[in-house]
Parts: sequence; C-alpha cells; structure tokens
Amino acid sequence: MFILLKINLQEAINKLWLDFFTFLENSDIGIVFAHNLGGFDGYFIYKGLLDLNCPNVETVVDQHNNFILIKYGNIVFKDSYRIFPVSLNDLCNNFGIQGKLCQYLDIFNQVNILEDINNLNKLIDYNAQDCSVLLKALQRAQSSYYNQYGVDITTIVSTSSLALKRFR
Repeated sequence: MFILLKINLQEAINKLWLDFFTFLENSDIGIVFAHNLGGFDGYFIYKGLLDLNCPNVETVVDQHNNFILIKYGNIVFKDSYRIFPVSLNDLCNNFGIQGKLCQYLDIFNQVNILEDINNLNKLIDYNAQDCSVLLKALQRAQSSYYNQYGVDITTIVSTSSLALKRFR
C-alpha cells in the first residue's frame, strides 16, 4: 500500500478496500460489527463500496442519516453501539473485559500521519487494540445473552430489538 500511496492515493485506497472486501467475501465472516458504524465507520465503508462500484449494496439508515447496517452480498456491517450504547471502555467493563490500554491521540487526526512511521505505528496499534477489545466484549456478550436468554446478538440491530427478543 505504501508504494501505491506515492503513486496515486485514490488507487491505493481503492486497492485497500478491494482487498478488504475480497477477504470478507472469501471468508466465513457474515456479520462485521463496528462500534459507532452509524456515526463514523459506516461512511468510509459505504464510500469504499461505492468507489469500487460494488453492485447490490443495501443500507438501513435512521432519521439522522446514520447507518444502522450496510449489506453487501453475504456481508452485513452492524453497529454494536446501537445494541450497547456505551463507550467501548464501558462496554468492556460491563462484560468484564480489559478495555483499551492506550487512548486516542490528537496526532491521529493529522493529515501527515503517514509520513511519520512512529505515529503511524501508534495509530495501527490503537486500531488493532480497539478491534481486539470490541471482539472480546461482543464474544462475552454473545455468550451471556445466548446462554441466559437464547438471544443471538448477531440477529439484532438495536437495544430495543435485544430487549424484545429477551422478553419473548
């Protein structure tokens, strides 16, 4: 990717998205959770799909134009924040998972972050940690809700639908 960045930024971004979507299509992964899909990650995922002219992209958005889910083929992106509307650290605490080890840094917002390998590595570590703790928290949540109530959290999209399934 870094070689392509020096040639053409948009080409590098498109290749990155293509590799990502191809990986998901060729895996058994059907549901991908992002904590705050609606307010952040969803815009990038949706733009990536549109830039690649991916067919049959479906979305569900709320009245504030925030993504509830994005579907492409057999892959569904969902917002874990809609199910558990707390910060990622609080979500980890609620399910007894060690949360983030480092905090978000202002340098991550700088346009030139790709030019400083140390800052770029910090950003990569931060993102990897975010993904790891979200996965662990959602695995714990899935186990808890399934064992106690027979509810599979991959089948719901909001706190309300979780409560309704639990009630039923």
